[in-house]
Amino acid sequence: MCCDLIFVILLCKHVGEMVQEKGRNPLLYQVLMAVGWIGGEIIGGIIGLVVAMVASDGNGDVVEVGLGIGVVIGLVCGAGPAYLLAMNVTRDPNYRPPQPVPGVSPYGPSPYGSAPSQNPFAQGTPSPTPAASTPPSTSAAAPGIPSFLPASAFAPANTGPRRLQFYCPSGHLLEEWSTSAGEQRRCPHCGGVAIVPKS
Repeated sequence: MCCDLIFVILLCKHVGEMVQEKGRNPLLYQVLMAVGWIGGEIIGGIIGLVVAMVASDGNGDVVEVGLGIGVVIGLVCGAGPAYLLAMNVTRDPNYRPPQPVPGVSPYGPSPYGSAPSQNPFAQGTPSPTPAASTPPSTSAAAPGIPSFLPASAFAPANTGPRRLQFYCPSGHLLEEWSTSAGEQRRCPHCGGVAIVPKS
């Protein structure tokens, strides 16, 4: 009985987490699971016991087997629909899962207390080098970029020539490589002349 109760508690916790991930209140589904499990065991056991006693004419072994089969069938009939209902509940379209707070560890505070960060990439933390040895910076670094690296180090790389789309004077869509920027091109549709733009 004690193991059965522990299993019911663990199963109710699992059902609650499953429903809560979909943005629904888990209490109703947990109550249905507990009532279905315990009620199904009791009702199934009683029915199995009565049927076994009538069919066996008082044979003790048959009565015990009938009781066990009735408990299992009642458990499946009571807890099964509750579990399927929780598993197939629709997701709330307005639910957004909680987001972690930036800068806060999901594991809680450190048991060693707070120490100054030695990570030069962390925002808002000073670099571990002394201020006297740091060369003067001509411009402030962008957020998230360490102060000892220029912002241009994190600029997107030049991807090379690319296709540009532009229109001729009559409105026809033309395409040309970016290496031809500033040159004139004749429209194959109307014969009009258009200049390839720089971007």
